[in-house]
Amino acid sequence: MKKITVLFIASAVLLAGCGKSKKELAAEQAAAAKVQAVAEAAAKKAAGPTEEEKKQAAVAFITLVCSSPKLLDEAETNMDVFEAFSGEGADRTEAENSFTRSQNYYRALLEREMPARGSSYQALMLYANAILPGHAAAESLDGFRGMLKTHCRGVDEAQAERLLGGILFYCAAQTP
Repeated sequence: MKKITVLFIASAVLLAGCGKSKKELAAEQAAAAKVQAVAEAAAKKAAGPTEEEKKQAAVAFITLVCSSPKLLDEAETNMDVFEAFSGEGADRTEAENSFTRSQNYYRALLEREMPARGSSYQALMLYANAILPGHAAAESLDGFRGMLKTHCRGVDEAQAERLLGGILFYCAAQTP
């Protein structure tokens, strides 16, 4: 498709060039280049984030959460509260409310913070879908754990995996 567009533009420029000045030809070529650049940008956006962009989003997420002891404490508290409400004999409505509050909080936080860190929330969610239970391949989890070791220093690895995985689950899960 891209080659056809380029050939079409090139042939139009050549055919349109008959009897035109060099300035007119240069202006037409510049316009054709702009059209091609817009088409390429649209195609890239339609393709979605690359694997590298997903990994960069994961690193930005890990760095964001692990650099904030307050955020780690909030995540642990939110997960503990949800688990308490989800236990045997617990009020299902209260569990759903707790989950929804946490989900809304983390989605809003990451939608705001990821672009500020040069990554996209969409890329992070695509990455999350590859590592969450039911979807995760062993190599995906190993990659995530490796990133945690590298970018989440000073935090217990098992705790970091639980908390960051929990935040990703809140964000990626369907709203109850």
